[in-house]
Amino acid sequence: MEKHLTIRANNALNNLETYNLTPFEKQLVACSSGDKIEKVSLDEISNMLKHFFLILGIRDYPNKLEMEVLKESIKSLFAKYTIAEIENAFDLALRNVITFDMKLYGNVFNVVFLTDLMKCYEEYRLSVMFKYRAEQARLKEMQSEPTPEEKEKRNYEYVKKGCLDLFEKCKTTTVLVRDADLSIKGIRYEFLKALNLFKYKQSQIDEFRIKAKKIIENEKLTKTKRQLLEAINGSVAEKEKIVSYLKNIILLDYFNTLILNKIELNDEINKAEEKIN
Repeated sequence: MEKHLTIRANNALNNLETYNLTPFEKQLVACSSGDKIEKVSLDEISNMLKHFFLILGIRDYPNKLEMEVLKESIKSLFAKYTIAEIENAFDLALRNVITFDMKLYGNVFNVVFLTDLMKCYEEYRLSVMFKYRAEQARLKEMQSEPTPEEKEKRNYEYVKKGCLDLFEKCKTTTVLVRDADLSIKGIRYEFLKALNLFKYKQSQIDEFRIKAKKIIENEKLTKTKRQLLEAINGSVAEKEKIVSYLKNIILLDYFNTLILNKIELNDEINKAEEKIN
């Protein structure tokens, strides 16, 4: 029986190797693939029944009329199953994987016997298919989860795009130091700094730092007493804010220098990437 089932569902079984299922559970899932019994020939059903008769020790087969009625009834009543599933139900009952009394009282094989068997099988099938679908979801999530290298590459491309977008914005509008979130521009600054694109002397950086301090001083003059208290209690510390503004000033100065000299940021990044690689 097992060999017969394996031949029928061999391809499906191979696809289940990575699933966390028992061999019997994998066999059940595999047997559900293929044509349903309503689409198979009566000869195939006849061969299945003869196999059952042999296993159960039935010597007196149903007569021709009884056999035809039996086959047509099976084709109608078990239309949602494949032949492999009915064979598998029989196999699982013989192995006591599902609880079903395989004794034929009166040595008669009929539709009632097979219907009771499939009821037991259906209970087991539902639990296995629930587990199978959970495994499908788990494996799909694992496949869709990017590797650390892929995550790093995605983050790199995301920040790179942010730099290029801001650069394009600088071409058409006046971008102020305080236009965007400090942390976002800070990330773009660190990205370009890592590529060694900034070529500023220390004297220039000192001038930029003075400019950053003046911006913060002007902010203080325009705030109310309540706003100042909120700034002290809830905002970035003043030293950290100076550093953030300094990064933004350097970033935007660099962009404006490229624009004045008609140099594209993307070209500069590509050159820097080639040196690294």
